[in-house]
Amino acid sequence: MKLTYAIVLLAAAALTACGPSGRQEGVVKFKGATPNTSLQKAKGDNRELSTYCPACGRSVDPGTSPCPDKKGCNIQITWNGPYPCGACKGTGRCSACYWMEQPDGACYNCKGSGNRIYLGQSKECPKCKGKGKCLICDDKKGCDYCGGSGKLTYDLVKDRAKKAAKSSTDDEDSKPLPKAEEKKPEEKKPEEKKPEEKPSEEKK
Repeated sequence: MKLTYAIVLLAAAALTACGPSGRQEGVVKFKGATPNTSLQKAKGDNRELSTYCPACGRSVDPGTSPCPDKKGCNIQITWNGPYPCGACKGTGRCSACYWMEQPDGACYNCKGSGNRIYLGQSKECPKCKGKGKCLICDDKKGCDYCGGSGKLTYDLVKDRAKKAAKSSTDDEDSKPLPKAEEKKPEEKKPEEKKPEEKPSEEKK
């Protein structure tokens, strides 16, 4: 019994190793968080996807196969999907509606009315600009990143990863180039004059 268990473990290890015979699903990692308020949305959406080789962990583009690692990992990578959505943790629900306790996709600030009563007067809600809807899912009540399915298809992963790579490249291009340090010309120190030696008087 123990021998059978050991053989199963060895087989599992062989499947996870880098090699020409192994085929594994590409790894999709999610980072960033869904903006929940208008202030967070104004600062920008920092959600990004990255894809990796499942065997050696090398960063690869979606669809890459075999692994291009030059150290010997030539595993065949499959990209079938679907993959769990990292924005909603696979639930498919709008995280802004959940965390801000927005009932039925309504704006948390005005509860869907589109206005706020201040000093007896009705004014436009400053959070939703009078729409009365969640600013993230727009009253669709589902995750805006995966469309409410809780899963990301391969095509969606490819598109999101491409956008993330482009935004990071744009950020690098927007950075000002470092200024070259200007070397100041070395100031020449005035030469010190040696005291003149008086001729020694001849002894008479």
